[in-house]
Amino acid sequence: MSVIRLDHDAFSGVYTLYLRDQEVGYISKIRYEHNGRKGFRGVSVHGQVIYAYSLLSAQNLLMEAYH
Repeated sequence: MSVIRLDHDAFSGVYTLYLRDQEVGYISKIRYEHNGRKGFRGVSVHGQVIYAYSLLSAQNLLMEAYH
């Protein structure tokens, strides 16, 4: 079993990122207004907001913000 887990809530569309069963942050899909590109916004449990173009990069940025 991996120590990093990503759960998806199909109703709200929000991903919850866990590290060893502790919440690290939340990721949701957004649409950038300036060029129409899809992306992801992440919010760490400490309140830091990040933006990324892929789910994997959003996950990595949240893990970096957590430590």
